[in-house]
Amino acid sequence: MYQKTLSFYIAMMYRNFSSFTSKKLQEAGLNFGLLFFIIYIGKHPGCSPSQLRESLSLDWGHSQRSISQLADKGFITKEKEGRHYVLNLTERGKNAFSIAHQVFFDWDESVLQTFTEEEKNIAELLGLNQEYRLYDFSLDDTVKSMQINTYELIDGEWHIVAGGGGQAFEDAEGRLALGFDNLADGLRIAIQSEHNNGSTSYFKESENDITGMGYATSVLSDKQEIVYDQEIPLVIQIITSKNEVHSYVVDYFFQPEEYEKYDYEYVYAITVLFSQKPVSELAN
Repeated sequence: MYQKTLSFYIAMMYRNFSSFTSKKLQEAGLNFGLLFFIIYIGKHPGCSPSQLRESLSLDWGHSQRSISQLADKGFITKEKEGRHYVLNLTERGKNAFSIAHQVFFDWDESVLQTFTEEEKNIAELLGLNQEYRLYDFSLDDTVKSMQINTYELIDGEWHIVAGGGGQAFEDAEGRLALGFDNLADGLRIAIQSEHNNGSTSYFKESENDITGMGYATSVLSDKQEIVYDQEIPLVIQIITSKNEVHSYVVDYFFQPEEYEKYDYEYVYAITVLFSQKPVSELAN
């Protein structure tokens, strides 16, 4: 079992977008590096070079070279008005703008066609305003069930906050997605596999006052062997007002006294367990 981070998927999607877009822009004589210059000037006719540079967060040298390149190739005009220069698209530039603008929609359509409904559901479920983790796992055909538990550490022992029941699961491969900010407020879970696809969540009015507290989260980051009927810690989260937090790998789930000795206000954990037993035989 191993984790793929959001940054991994973003990097892969950016590479795909860059390749797709570059081919389309060649029709207009543009390259990918000039794409956002054309779009910005097309949406802000009469803008100044400094406005463009600041809006796109570019350094002065790169911005000036790109503007000169666009002007030399006949995509834009750079004319002085008063004490400032203003930028506008030429007819060639307007044609390039239309192609550049449309390429975003074309890429969206191309990529979404490859998404399954379950992958779209996972993206919608998690949202972009949360911390979230994706875990891919491989099993064998003897698996019958899985269980995802959320715990809170109380008086040196783990107490289940959510989970404990389990669900039927008989696919050899799958993906688990966990969406959360701080676990005191709740958790979103999505599971995707050949025959088991769905999502669930729990949110609560926390009895714990965490106002002004910070939190530190440790996650499973290395490949993990799956042993049936043994819990695998995926996440440990410490929520505390203390200035210093000692970070541990998630395997310290099995040594809760390590967290207890620092007297953190709140410590939470998420685990997953796979079993060859049906749900009715899982221990709650």
